[in-house]
Amino acid sequence: MNVALLKYYIGLRGMNLTQFATLLGVNRSFIYAKMRKPDSFSRKEIKLIMDKLDLTKDEMFDIFFSDSLIKSNDNK
Repeated sequence: MNVALLKYYIGLRGMNLTQFATLLGVNRSFIYAKMRKPDSFSRKEIKLIMDKLDLTKDEMFDIFFSDSLIKSNDNK
């Protein structure tokens, strides 16, 4: 997961992490915990983030899956 890119899109939408957490209906500490362990985002959470930030599928993949795709290609 690209945490910096997620933060970029949050900022691009004019929000800080506290406002983003409120938008998602979660506590700010939840967002910070997820960003420390980014692979712990569930599909439901990713979909919610995609909807709330109005991300395209490509943007969503760049944020949440680009690292795992690189890792899987390195193993081939």
